[in-house]
Amino acid sequence: MPVSEAVSQAISVSNKRLNRTLEYVSKLWIPLNKKTLSTIREGLSNGKYDEDRKALMNELKSDLSLYTWCLRRLCEIADVPEGQENNFDPLRAFEQIEIDQLEELLEVEPHEISQHSLESSNEEQVKLLQEAILGATTAETLAEKQEGDSRAYGATLLRQLGLTLIAWNYPSVFSEVMQKVKKGADLDTEMTMKLGFSPALLATNVVRSWGVSQQKCYSLGLDLERKDPRQPAPPQGQQEKFLWEVCEFGERLARASNPETYPRAAGDWDKVELKVTQVLGKNGMTKIRNRFERYCAHYVKALPNMLFGTGTLFDKGRYPDLVKKKIHRPENHFVEKCRADLRLEIKHLYEEIDEASGVDQSLVRSLVHDVIPFAGFAGGRIYTLDPTLGKLFPQLQFGEVRCLKGGAVDYTIKLEFAGLIAKAYQATDPLLKLEDDSEYGRILQIAGPVGKLRRLGVLYLERRYNPAEDEQSQLVTHFQAIAGALTDILLV
Repeated sequence: MPVSEAVSQAISVSNKRLNRTLEYVSKLWIPLNKKTLSTIREGLSNGKYDEDRKALMNELKSDLSLYTWCLRRLCEIADVPEGQENNFDPLRAFEQIEIDQLEELLEVEPHEISQHSLESSNEEQVKLLQEAILGATTAETLAEKQEGDSRAYGATLLRQLGLTLIAWNYPSVFSEVMQKVKKGADLDTEMTMKLGFSPALLATNVVRSWGVSQQKCYSLGLDLERKDPRQPAPPQGQQEKFLWEVCEFGERLARASNPETYPRAAGDWDKVELKVTQVLGKNGMTKIRNRFERYCAHYVKALPNMLFGTGTLFDKGRYPDLVKKKIHRPENHFVEKCRADLRLEIKHLYEEIDEASGVDQSLVRSLVHDVIPFAGFAGGRIYTLDPTLGKLFPQLQFGEVRCLKGGAVDYTIKLEFAGLIAKAYQATDPLLKLEDDSEYGRILQIAGPVGKLRRLGVLYLERRYNPAEDEQSQLVTHFQAIAGALTDILLV
């Protein structure tokens, strides 16, 4: 057989294999965190994100499967005028999407996004998930500081999409290749030899299958399949060049931080650290780690190992936690006793509390719209004291409150005649009460005082109670951590 014919035949076989793989991975996708989807849908329905689009995008970024699936759906439903397909940018469209459009987009069942189970992920898959999010986080953090491209996070995830899809849809191939990589082999070379195409080529073809043009793929940092390797790269503008560079750097940091998996990248760390320090300052690595942990918080319940990162970046002796300005207040010891994902959420809130000057109402909103629902409470109220009238007034209601009527509460009444709110104001520890509800079954009510230096009022929370899953002592601890954070936000 002539050489040219053999080459053509090999290319044909490779293309057929790539097309079959493309169809297969597009159908099964990447495992979805169902809890994240339900949290976002609930927030959209109750108006949580109406005035806080950043919080919405951060929630979406915390689930790699959901985020990339949304990009895919935006492309599929895009109304692009004929002849203008090259201009459609899914990342820009995602940034600008209207709340009601996103709400409609997410009216989907979890199995329609992915048929994989997140909980059944193995250790190698979890590490890859960490790597993809860490690379995207690094790119985003550097891009923000340099006032560069806001698409850095999404572009980095798209660049890693091919490898991520392989990890879950061809797990035995992925595992076999990673064992060779740990011994010093090149990942792209080994994967190409095994599958007939590289992860980067798969990523590009996946995005191209959504209707995104070849030129747009290139501008987003995705590699192109060139028939002639001597063909010059398409011209790059300054913005495209920056996006490519920052995405590549994020990937480089993620691999250099994990020399156990990528021994070939072990010698890169000093150069990577220097670049981060130049752009983000001496605490740059810690800033990247903090943001990475924030994006991973939703994964922790299903994948407890997500937060226990290994590698250089997670060496807290080398990169200690940021030391904030000293605040003269007792420490909220209950935070450390919370479950891992909630503990992380509250710690990030405290980072913002420490940076605030005076009482910041945006922190109250973060507490009631983010932290409290994350802890599993459906709603509640904050009561504040009016000593001249001897009453506690409901100043803020959030979520759904089913067991308490509104209105002021007389706290001067004798305890034997007092209701839950009045008793809670005069109590030392939180009070619990179970109430039967015709629609929701049993509802757990928790109320406790707010204020360390002086009693400001009462925090009241509700949630459906499931005795098989809910441990009351743990719920009380979560309540105390939340009440302590509210106290510190209000400086009382």
